[in-house]
Amino acid sequence: MHPHKYIPQLTYALTTDNRLVHVDTVDNGKECHCICPCCYSPLVARNNSTQIQHHFAHASGVDCEKAFESALHLLAKQVLEKEKGLMLPRYKTVKASFQPFDRVETEQRMDASDIQPDSVGVSN
Repeated sequence: MHPHKYIPQLTYALTTDNRLVHVDTVDNGKECHCICPCCYSPLVARNNSTQIQHHFAHASGVDCEKAFESALHLLAKQVLEKEKGLMLPRYKTVKASFQPFDRVETEQRMDASDIQPDSVGVSN
């Protein structure tokens, strides 16, 4: 017997107007009109069961392995933009602390370089 690779259930997806939504906030089935945050394929909301975890599935029946990671990536950027701060963990002799930002910039090129970070927290 081969061990199965666990792939977490996709609970966040994109709407056709590029908003990130939770599975419990959309209509069930294809009426959710959602797409995969990774491959942009149509999704089906499975949110009317009391037996299984509510989740999105690819309408094609073939789920992509990076969908969950892509959804978390987008969710992290969204939380960072909304909260304008980051909780830093304890490290060696430094205590855990919340680092507030005056603003958060997303997906902007840095100077003339080819570097384009997902998010940058700016403090004056």
